[in-house]
Order: sequence, then structure tokens, then C-alpha cells
Amino acid sequence: MSAALAIDVHGLNKSFGDKHVVNDVTIQVEEGRICGFLGPNGSGKTTTLRMLCGLLTPDSGSGQALGFDIIGQADAVKLRGRNDRAITIGTRAASKLLVERER
Repeated sequence: MSAALAIDVHGLNKSFGDKHVVNDVTIQVEEGRICGFLGPNGSGKTTTLRMLCGLLTPDSGSGQALGFDIIGQADAVKLRGRNDRAITIGTRAASKLLVERER
């Protein structure tokens, strides 16, 4: 029997104008796992994490984070992630976004 998934997203895409910053990202992370999300500057890491945390809506794709739909239940993802510290973002820009959204 496999462990439940804390993050299960498929085909996430996000563009800003003509710039396609997240291209068909699929991620699965089991509950209780600690994982890193590494890549060069400008590769879409923060944008992807913002989508996983419910702070940004993907242009396409689907999935769940913390048992909630990242598109239809984004507010629940934000609330659960903030209360349980379930999704922790280690970038200064994304952490600032979480603080600003809490105000």
C-alpha cells in the first residue's frame, strides 16, 4: 500500500504575457516527506510553489495539495498550509507573499 500524497499535481502551466514560466510540471510528494525544489534563477520554482500554495492560479493543469483542489479550493490550501505549516517555502520572495496574503 502506498503512502497518501500531500502534493499531487499534473500538467501545471503558467505564462506571464509571452513568457511561459512553468511548462507542464507534474509533481507527487508523499505525506511526511521533505523535499527540495532546485533550479537556476528564473526557472519557475517560485511560480510553481505559489500555485501549490494557492497563491497563484495555473493557466492549465490540475491537482491537489494537502487534500484540496489547488484551483477550486485555493483558499483552503492557503489556510491549511498556514495553520499546519504543511507547505513551507524557503525563498524570500515567496515567504514575503505568504506574509502579505495573511494581512
